[in-house]
Amino acid sequence: MNGSFKVGDRVRFTSEDLHRESPEWYPKVGTVGVVIRASDTDDGLLVRWPNGTTAADGRWWCWPDDVEPVED
Repeated sequence: MNGSFKVGDRVRFTSEDLHRESPEWYPKVGTVGVVIRASDTDDGLLVRWPNGTTAADGRWWCWPDDVEPVED
């Protein structure tokens, strides 16, 4: 399952490589988003990134290894 992340968690993107390879899907390192879906079948997380940091509506799948929790 998705490790320790759940819907509503704030996460910070951490993968410079993914952003460099696909900036339309992955925001700059340090961008904070909100988990809006955690897959039941694999470890994927659907994250809503702030408007303008990725393409389209800013909702993209990533892996838990590519984000870290944001403590309030």
